[in-house]
This record gives sequence, structure tokens and C-alpha cells, in this order.
Amino acid sequence: MIYLDTSVALAHLPVKDRQPPDTLWRETLVSSRLHEFELWTRVHARGLAQTHAEVLRELTARIAFLELVREVLDRARAVCRS
Repeated sequence: MIYLDTSVALAHLPVKDRQPPDTLWRETLVSSRLHEFELWTRVHARGLAQTHAEVLRELTARIAFLELVREVLDRARAVCRS
């Protein structure tokens, strides 16, 4: 299981010079629900929604999204304070 960062996912879209290895996309990918928002925001900001929407939909369909619930965020913050 690999946590997929937004910058890596964006590199998979044909908007960057560098791309992650093809083997990455055969792994189980997880990310937070915020990741999906970040991806769409970046694609819209670059004016690529019309040309890249389908690729982005296919990519996000492969990711297991984790919801950001208050209890999870509180636990993460508690670890940072330790």
C-alpha cells in the first residue's frame, strides 16, 4: 500500500516533464480525500480541465480515499506534540 502524494499524481498527468515509474500504478494506492480536491484545483488552475478531466477521473478511480475525520486528525496532532 502506497500513500499517493498530490505532486506524484500530477506527474502522472501529461502536464509535467517527469513521471513516476509505471510500476507505481500497479500498487494499491491510498490518499486522503483532500488529495482529490488538490488534483482538480491544480488541473483547473492550469486550464487543463477539458483536456485532462478523463485522465484525472481514471486516476482518482484507482485511489482508495481515506476520509479526514476529526478523531484521525486529533490523533495525528497528538503525535506531533509528543
